[in-house]
Amino acid sequence: MVRPEVGFSPENYVGAVVNGFKAKRLILRYATTHRHVRGQYFTNPDFSPHFSVFCLASGGFDTGNYEFEISQLNEHIRILFNLLGKRFDKDQLNIRFYLKFKSEHFFSLLTGKQDLFWADKKIRVIENFDNNYYNTIQFKIFLKRDNQETDLADGGVTDWTQKLLGNKKHRLFISGLGLDLVTKM
Repeated sequence: MVRPEVGFSPENYVGAVVNGFKAKRLILRYATTHRHVRGQYFTNPDFSPHFSVFCLASGGFDTGNYEFEISQLNEHIRILFNLLGKRFDKDQLNIRFYLKFKSEHFFSLLTGKQDLFWADKKIRVIENFDNNYYNTIQFKIFLKRDNQETDLADGGVTDWTQKLLGNKKHRLFISGLGLDLVTKM
């Protein structure tokens, strides 16, 4: 696959690769860096419309009980949190979950298992979050420093490959980390 020097969304490129398989139990995992361009205006002086991003994408199929979503949420957060922990004190990093719908079952999977990476971390869960970009769940990792929080990384489940494949059982989990923002801080 040829990748342009500057593109709109690197997750779209990676998502296109992830959708190219049919094995029901296989999870494909990809990572890339990318120079990103955004058209919107940013009020935060630390944000820029032209920046580098580190992206992860995992594709697989629904195996029931939100197994894919929770396992990939765990994996993506672990990778990004550990990368950020090389630059910042891990006690300054906080994880926030945004649930698209209120579900006691999903909430219990998110908070009740001790083997999840965030089991001993500071987390906050916000339910009924309205977001058209992510389905089911979105996460963010914030740096709290000098009584200010900065959003450094985020990710979640999208329906892009479901639409491309015409298969509602397909899952795509993406995440990204703003590299320029991290190096500025």
